[in-house]
Amino acid sequence: LRDIWKVFQGICSLTAKTVAQPITMARCLCHENLRVYGDRLVDEKDRSWLKERLEVGVSNRLGLSIDHVFHTERLIFGSFIDTGAAERSYIEIE
Repeated sequence: LRDIWKVFQGICSLTAKTVAQPITMARCLCHENLRVYGDRLVDEKDRSWLKERLEVGVSNRLGLSIDHVFHTERLIFGSFIDTGAAERSYIEIE
C-alpha cells in the first residue's frame, strides 16, 4: 500500500498552474510508476515489461500517443528547480 501511495502522492503534487495539458499528467503517472516500481527491478527484461505495461495502459485507457508521452529518454519531475520560490511547484523537467 505504501508504494501505490507514493505514486499518487507524486501525481497529486502537480498543480493546475503547472499542468497546461493532460499529457503532462500522463507523463507524471509514468514517471512515478517508473520511479517507485521500476527502480526496484534488477534486469532489463523486467524494466521493459513495466514500460510496456505503462505504454499499453496510457494508449488504451488515456488514448494518448506513446511517442508524445515518452518524448525523451527519461521522464523527470521535481520541485527542486526554483529553490528561492515561496511555493515550490512539482514540474516536468525537460
